[in-house]
Amino acid sequence: MNRLLCTTLVKYSQRNAVKPNRTVQWCGLSTSSTNLHGSPEQDTANSQHYDIIIAGGGMVGTALACALGKNTRLQNKNILLLEAAAGFKQPSTEQYSNRVSAISKGTYRLMKTIGAWEEIEQTRVKPVLKMQVWDACSDALITFNYDDFSENISWIVENDVLLATVS
Repeated sequence: MNRLLCTTLVKYSQRNAVKPNRTVQWCGLSTSSTNLHGSPEQDTANSQHYDIIIAGGGMVGTALACALGKNTRLQNKNILLLEAAAGFKQPSTEQYSNRVSAISKGTYRLMKTIGAWEEIEQTRVKPVLKMQVWDACSDALITFNYDDFSENISWIVENDVLLATVS
């Protein structure tokens, strides 16, 4: 038997504008044709309808679920996020994680839209003003930056921080 975390995102409202309101329940799924309660007849009576099912509660799946949960066009839709992990790991405030991601401007805008960026800034984030990539076998290189370093080209965020802010 495989234990999956099933997170249902509830309809959008002004009350949950910062984060979607959600109900968390644990479901055990098996490979047999019967449901958790035993009989196929109960399967239909106890099943719920979901309009959108997202498989995988990593950074991308969880951010997608959060964004869809805040979309007013989808306010009447039931969204289910399936995740095999036991739960989300809260980021340490004392110790840095070496698992990080470079966040593009598009992801930055998405995080601001779903209300996660403010929490990311309060936890840990570092801007990238210039990036240089080079080839180890030659002298070839390319540099990315805005003129006079006027804007960030990306941000470095720990994966645990990003996941915690959208979950």
